[in-house]
Amino acid sequence: MTFTQETLELNIQGIDSKLHIPEFNTPAQKWSKTFQNRPGYQYEAVMVALLRKILEADPDPVFADIGPFIGYYTVYAAKLLQGLNKGKVLAFESNPEYIETLQKNIQLNAIEAEVFHTVLSDHENEPLNILGSSVSTDTEAEGDILYSTTLDKVCRDHQLHPTVAKMDVHGFEGKILGGMPDLLNNDLQYLLMELHPNIFLEKFAPGITRMHILDMLEDAGFTNYYIAGHRYSWSDGMRRFYETGKFAYQPLTRENRSLLLFDRHNHVFVLSSKTPLEDLIGPSIIDPSAE
Repeated sequence: MTFTQETLELNIQGIDSKLHIPEFNTPAQKWSKTFQNRPGYQYEAVMVALLRKILEADPDPVFADIGPFIGYYTVYAAKLLQGLNKGKVLAFESNPEYIETLQKNIQLNAIEAEVFHTVLSDHENEPLNILGSSVSTDTEAEGDILYSTTLDKVCRDHQLHPTVAKMDVHGFEGKILGGMPDLLNNDLQYLLMELHPNIFLEKFAPGITRMHILDMLEDAGFTNYYIAGHRYSWSDGMRRFYETGKFAYQPLTRENRSLLLFDRHNHVFVLSSKTPLEDLIGPSIIDPSAE
């Protein structure tokens, strides 16, 4: 990993990429410092590794990056699929400043990805507030007001059929999922989602909880899995992934999920799949103290 004044050069699990980091984009500057201060650090290594396995296994993947920020996953997926000579990448971003940087990073890496500057929600023409990396239903807060559409409508209008999606939308995931029932029930086979704490969800989309979100996915035919080791380098799941290259995960059922997610104030990684995860990555590893 190297860093110049404006460009971060990364090797993301064997895929070289470059990300332009504009001076005016404070969140991007802050994000880039995590790489400068932690040699050898790989951002969200567990999610990236699972995404790679899914995209490699899909004979004709269409990857939708919902909440791409400046393009970490967009660039990674497009470069991977370019090397595999298959698939397509879509990116859906609400923040106009991030869109500009995202498009620059697509050009910088000489890749193909279709970018949509759109604010996604559970119905059309809803006034929403763009607050940096977040979207909020609170139109009184300081921010830019834009009007929503739904992912189902965008996909119908442009004849898009995503099979795999990654979603990181800072507490707005429930609203976006509510606007994509056709996609959830048909084309989409995998969703890699950063699920935010209830206090976060309440701030940006009042009335929607983690359990509502998991219900929505389960009702559409997905099995939800809690994946250990998301982002936090001190976590046991991350350490075991680096040691073994294997994943620790647990199905989230209506019987166990309240206990598994209770008091987890950090963001968690949930993988929703229409096929058993064991078929893709094998059985979960376990805590060595339990062996």
